[in-house]
Amino acid sequence: MGQIVQLAVVFVCSLLLAWALTGLLVRALRSAAHKQIANDRSMHTLPTPVGGGLAIIATFVVIMLTVRGLPSPAVATMLSGAVVLSLVSAIDHYRPLWPATRLAVQGLVVTVSLAMLPEQARLLPDLPWWLERLGLALAWLWLINLTNFMDGIDGIAGAEGAAVALGVAVLFVIRLALPGAAEVDVALALAGACLGYLVWNWAPARIFMGDAGSIPIGFVLGWLLLQVAQTGAWAAAIILPLLFVADASLTLLRRLLHGEKPWQPHRSHFYQRAVQAGASPPEVVGFMTACNAALILFSLYAAQRPLSVLAAGVFVACVFLFILAQRAGATAARRPSTTTK
Repeated sequence: MGQIVQLAVVFVCSLLLAWALTGLLVRALRSAAHKQIANDRSMHTLPTPVGGGLAIIATFVVIMLTVRGLPSPAVATMLSGAVVLSLVSAIDHYRPLWPATRLAVQGLVVTVSLAMLPEQARLLPDLPWWLERLGLALAWLWLINLTNFMDGIDGIAGAEGAAVALGVAVLFVIRLALPGAAEVDVALALAGACLGYLVWNWAPARIFMGDAGSIPIGFVLGWLLLQVAQTGAWAAAIILPLLFVADASLTLLRRLLHGEKPWQPHRSHFYQRAVQAGASPPEVVGFMTACNAALILFSLYAAQRPLSVLAAGVFVACVFLFILAQRAGATAARRPSTTTK
């Protein structure tokens, strides 16, 4: 019981600190120079401050150092990586960097973090060591960037970050019976920080996360999911982020097939199309949260029947995307045709 109380304290302190720091940022960034002006690809209409991600990462790091003191080398490397990615992303917001530069920094941080894994920690032992690490690095980089891509409406990135992190915490505490693991503190500190920020980002948002939040959040989630996979719960590590992975991956594939440049801003994600069709951001995020609750439940049973439970998780993700697509398609069908003869 004592450990559970301590974990609750970590979560609540992280939530409150993130709420306070984000509120301070909202006041500090109200000047027009620090606002994101709406354009034809935006999902918002009013100029809104950007930079809430700095409060999330600052909270996360402070809470972790307070709880753990001097962290283990692996956790210290992860915390350092999150700070580096947040600062580089903040610089990029005011002084845009080359995409190759941003990707190189991400690749370096991921590579150093993977190097901290013990050589005997193999997820795919039938593959050569270097090929396995290359695959993990590419998957991690994709998770980092898709988290950034999916940060497109009020509340969505904060809610997903909290949901996946809480899923990891629940898995370690209930399924693996490891409440004292460092991964639990990491997950709860991140989840609390995301929820504290979400108070200010809920529609209508008073501040946006920006790349300074979405990029390092994707990185930390990748680290957590890698720790889950190392326990043997590889199916759970795939199930927990399925909603974001499915939307971002299918959207990227569709854009490539249509000859679009994947690095250019757009509004064609499933969730964006649903909002354009009339769904409110709280409706989309609320539905996504309900689906995430189901995925967390599935992850608890993934060890017994991994393939069956993974199939159930994929089904939930497909239903989520189908409903969003149906909403967008129904609205498009009701619009009057503008074709001339």
